[in-house]
Amino acid sequence: MAVADVFDALASRRDYPKYSSEGILGYDPMFIDKAISILKENSGTSFDPDVVDAFIGCIPKALAMFKGNHFPPEYVESAVHFLVPGHISENTAKTAEEE
Repeated sequence: MAVADVFDALASRRDYPKYSSEGILGYDPMFIDKAISILKENSGTSFDPDVVDAFIGCIPKALAMFKGNHFPPEYVESAVHFLVPGHISENTAKTAEEE
């Protein structure tokens, strides 16, 4: 539960700033690669490594489920592109069909 909670806090807009050892990170959603990097950095200390790995494997499906509700569509497309090598975004697919 803690891994999901931390990811949600990092990947979502908040009314309060995000903090790290680097200082104040801001209010806006963190890019997916940075959020995953933080989870991995804390794997084995704050989080069980198996739980982190399993959670990261579920991120594309979870983002797709909440696309447009909790996560903006452009954030989801960017995240899935980062997480799933060879993924073709909806916009790329539409452009290719039009040509």
